[in-house]
Amino acid sequence: MKCSCKSFFAVLFLLFINISVFALTKADIISPVPGTWNNKQPLVISIANYHPDIEIYYTTSGADPYQSGFAYDGPVLLEESGPVNLKIAAIDNSGKRQDFQINYRVQEENISDDSFIKSISK
Repeated sequence: MKCSCKSFFAVLFLLFINISVFALTKADIISPVPGTWNNKQPLVISIANYHPDIEIYYTTSGADPYQSGFAYDGPVLLEESGPVNLKIAAIDNSGKRQDFQINYRVQEENISDDSFIKSISK
C-alpha cells in the first residue's frame, strides 16, 4: 500500500491545528520574582508569547485564583506588604489549566520627611 506524502502531511497538519498549545511558562511572569523587596511589586506577565484564548487569574490571598481571584488584563500594582503568596492560574479555551505560585516579601522602609531633611542638612 502506497502512502501519498501530501495525504500524510495534510493529516499531520490537521492534527497539529487541533492540539491546544499551552505556551504560558514561569518565564513569562516577569514580575514579581521571589525575594524581599522594599516596595510594593507590580504583576507583569508577558502576554505576547501565549495564545489570546488563554485567560489569566491571580490572587494574593492564597486562595484559588480562578474561584476568588482577579482577571489579569495588564500590569497591575499588587498593594501587599509583608509576606505575599501570589497564585496565578492560566486557563485555555479547552479548560486546560496551569498554576504558578510566587512567594515574596515586601518590607517597606518607613522614612519620615524629618529624618530625610535632617540627613541632608548636616
